[in-house]
Amino acid sequence: MSSPGEQRTLAQGLQTLRECPRELWLVFFLKYLESYAYFVLSYTLILYLSDEFDFTDEEAGWAYGIYGMLITVYGFFMGTVIDNIGVKWSLVGGMTILFFSRLALTFTLDVRTILTILFTTLPLGGSMGIPVMQIAVKRYTKDINRTVSFSIFYVMMNLAAITAAPAIDLFHAYFPDGAVLVVLGHSVEVSTYRLLIFTGACMTFLSWFIALCLIREQSEEELDERVRQAPRSVISEVTTSPAFWRFFLLVVLLLGVRIIYRHLDATFPKYMVREFGHNALYGSVIAINPLCVCMVVPMLAPISMRVPPLRMILLGAFISSVSPFFLAVGHTYTTAVFFVTCLSLGEAVWSPRLFEYTVMVAEPGREGTYMALASAPTFVATLISGAMSGWLLETFCPAVGPRHSELMWFLVGCMSILSPILLYAFYDVIDLGSGGQPVPPIPKQPIVPAKLLKTLAAQARSDQGGLSLNEDWSERVPLKSNEWS
Repeated sequence: MSSPGEQRTLAQGLQTLRECPRELWLVFFLKYLESYAYFVLSYTLILYLSDEFDFTDEEAGWAYGIYGMLITVYGFFMGTVIDNIGVKWSLVGGMTILFFSRLALTFTLDVRTILTILFTTLPLGGSMGIPVMQIAVKRYTKDINRTVSFSIFYVMMNLAAITAAPAIDLFHAYFPDGAVLVVLGHSVEVSTYRLLIFTGACMTFLSWFIALCLIREQSEEELDERVRQAPRSVISEVTTSPAFWRFFLLVVLLLGVRIIYRHLDATFPKYMVREFGHNALYGSVIAINPLCVCMVVPMLAPISMRVPPLRMILLGAFISSVSPFFLAVGHTYTTAVFFVTCLSLGEAVWSPRLFEYTVMVAEPGREGTYMALASAPTFVATLISGAMSGWLLETFCPAVGPRHSELMWFLVGCMSILSPILLYAFYDVIDLGSGGQPVPPIPKQPIVPAKLLKTLAAQARSDQGGLSLNEDWSERVPLKSNEWS
């Protein structure tokens, strides 16, 4: 149970949200819209490539991995651009690119066009979408309500996932053979997967309209002129900061846990279809993840506000990392539900605090550069997880032939468990105090408590056995346990 002080802090954070500019609430809504579009594509991309374009498991895995990697690559180069052009125009540019990319994915029949979109415009637009919203939350909030704001921000993403995951099952149930769309007076038949991607494009168009017409370029903390520097000088400034390298190490150590989510997108849907049949309700099982997060994050908020972010990240990473071992026990709906539930409980603990930690460790106006540089380790990790997904499916869970799916998930679990182990080993190296500064070491000598100082001052004023400056007061007044309260 949270203490009255924790409840009071949470209440103050919620009350002060009313003082934040309207852009904060618009960013929350944009987070929902863009997250829906992202999840719909992410959960169906592997199956879309295999069913529509006859990609093998490995080919689809490589395509997924390269696409995810390129979001990070483009983000690496776009970080300083985002810092310079600001939140509004970064969102407008990103949503414009994403809308036309998703619209093209809906109608194109050419493999080369699909790959061109996946490897160029789609990841470029993605690098200017959700990461920019994360920066906006920091700039539109204050210290007292920032933790609450990031919790709401994270809940909005999961509300979108709650919508997107069951939508996949519903669209397959009501549009098993696809649908007919009328475009410029012409009827076009599209498959169920394309219809889902089209709904994402519609959400993106609405996001573009809101970003262009309703978002104003302003922040709670006005950025000074030094923010708008050449990219090279900005990167040089950031990479000389010790705080950045501590944060960079944290990102590297969390890769094992992050890879599980790539397998949730790339491996789990095909695994469910092959083990449970084409009517497998993998979308509904995946929906447990955001539903659980939305329920747990608000309950944890009062406690989380009082616990250092790194401790919450370590605890949550451990819980999430053991989740694949449930699927290693056997392939039943029960083990699948336990896998997603355990993964979700850990995510509810660590992921919201990582959002906050990411932007808080950065200097004002350098958030985009920090996130871009710190994302470098995920270049190879995202690519490997995509390729690994295809290899694991073809080796342990093929479409035809004997399957050993339990071993596949056991291997995933062995890799993921390394994250909390290494994070615990390097905890003291990464640990940061407030303001991004290292936590000072605990002094060897006890600090004089306030109650004892008041006692000494009273004795000096009364001139009854007052202490001289040359005397050792610690010998005259021994410390008692109740004096430290």
